Amino acid sequence: MRVEPLIEIGRAYGPADFALLEAAFGATDIPLFLHGAQTHMIRPEMALAFGGMPMAVPTSRWQEAVALLAEIAPKHGFRIRWPLAVPLVAMSLLIGAVPMHLNATFPRFRKDDEACQ
Repeated sequence: MRVEPLIEIGRAYGPADFALLEAAFGATDIPLFLHGAQTHMIRPEMALAFGGMPMAVPTSRWQEAVALLAEIAPKHGFRIRWPLAVPLVAMSLLIGAVPMHLNATFPRFRKDDEACQ
């Protein structure tokens, strides 16, 4: 039996994203491998420290998976810039606020990338 190598198609953060990915890929015949899913679901606050949960598919199905992931994961248009982020982090440390859990899906490839052509 030959085992096909996997390719990482992105990273996910948060239990809601894991459930969305499992449901979307479960509705297709594309196998999705979520590495470390149990750890991330038990300790979602550690998702950033763990570097997110790698999402992998067999290399022969990666273009289909990228197309499906493009339908699920929105493009993140707003990015907090460093001049804005530094005062926000400093203020949260001073007043003792606990930041919200990171919850997002970041595709490694986009459907319109040259690598996907």
